[in-house]
Amino acid sequence: MVRLLPDKETNAEIECELFTYDLTETEGGKHLYEALSYVWSGDEEGSAEKHKEIILHDHTIPITANLHAALVNLRDHQLERVLWVDAICINQDDMDEKNQQIPLMRTIYAQADRVIIWLGEAFEDGDKALEIIRTLAEKKFMSGNDSATKLLESSSELCLKLLRRKWFRRIWVGLLVASYENLLTS
Repeated sequence: MVRLLPDKETNAEIECELFTYDLTETEGGKHLYEALSYVWSGDEEGSAEKHKEIILHDHTIPITANLHAALVNLRDHQLERVLWVDAICINQDDMDEKNQQIPLMRTIYAQADRVIIWLGEAFEDGDKALEIIRTLAEKKFMSGNDSATKLLESSSELCLKLLRRKWFRRIWVGLLVASYENLLTS
């Protein structure tokens, strides 16, 4: 796991510490860490090139701009945060380690106290689209779905833009998005 160390300054360097964590000890089923799910490249046409850096045990290591933005936004001003982040917790240059760790990802996400999805920096009214989706989900379970239908009709393009972001194109997410897009366009 990685400890994301706090800093009161938003623009301060990101400092982290790695530590060994035993996933086999699960009395309650969940653990007190958060798993971060994100796209390695930050823009729609970008690559996973490493353009930013973090400090890890007093060593500078390169990370993608998108991961850096996520860590800046997740860092608390006073408290450390325990995260599992694939690009930091798995040595990307060690094929043996990758072959050992990647099969554990399902367990890592399943046992996390919370999974954080970083879609990237806010743009094109993505925050409004998320609010609309939340409202639609709530109204679906309420009587009188006419207001939900009107909201869906008036905001489907906004929600579709959000659902076309790169994170939603990942294979394990794609099936959910396809069914939602069918709902929005039918």
